[in-house]
Amino acid sequence: MKLTYSFLLFLLFATTLTAQQVRVKYTDGTYFNGEVLSDTEQELTLLTHTGDTVRINQAYVEKRYDYPEDAMTFNKGKYHPVEGWYLHFGLASSIGNGVNVQFDGLVGRRLSQNWSVGLDLAWHQYHPNFTWNVTDDFFTPSLYGRRYLTKRKTRLYVDANVGYGLALLGGEWGISERSQSNGLFGSAGVGVHFASRSKTRYLLSLGQNFQYSEGRFVENFFINEQPRIVEYDLWYIRPMLRVAVEFF
Repeated sequence: MKLTYSFLLFLLFATTLTAQQVRVKYTDGTYFNGEVLSDTEQELTLLTHTGDTVRINQAYVEKRYDYPEDAMTFNKGKYHPVEGWYLHFGLASSIGNGVNVQFDGLVGRRLSQNWSVGLDLAWHQYHPNFTWNVTDDFFTPSLYGRRYLTKRKTRLYVDANVGYGLALLGGEWGISERSQSNGLFGSAGVGVHFASRSKTRYLLSLGQNFQYSEGRFVENFFINEQPRIVEYDLWYIRPMLRVAVEFF
């Protein structure tokens, strides 16, 4: 627990240190961009990309936007960070072949303007068949990778996961002698990442999940009926619509 708290504090501290770039709008409509050299109640001093030093009277500042160092900046103060750690939480669902759902949390690292990687921990639930009163649940650790394809305010990207699903057996009414195997997991998708003025950003993606499962159960809904034994060995291949939020 102490290790978890220490890691989160490190992320907050590292993120605070990178907030060095600023975009300022003057009351006459002029914009100034640069690295903050000094920041007092009366005066803001910036180092611009041309190497010039600009001193700005704080009394005439209409709007101010702060960015992490080397961020991709856009109009209205929105930006995309291109380095550092981030936290990511997502929810996905599929309406094909029953209701299939996914919750996941990810710790990631931006390697460059176009690449990021991470460790993802997820809970998945799949319905094998409309006529079966069972679900296959998995706790799935996986490695994550993302590649951005554009450098606009709304960034297009492709991503993928590779991991291993650990079976979580639940209790279903009328089912006995339930067994379920662990199995390989993978996913691939395409999405969009929206810029923001804060350290919170939203993502929307469409992808495909692949999960192997092998199982067995006995259906005995009614006392006077012969129990039915069901065995299966399959890959869940599910299209998933996913929304997510990202911090830092």
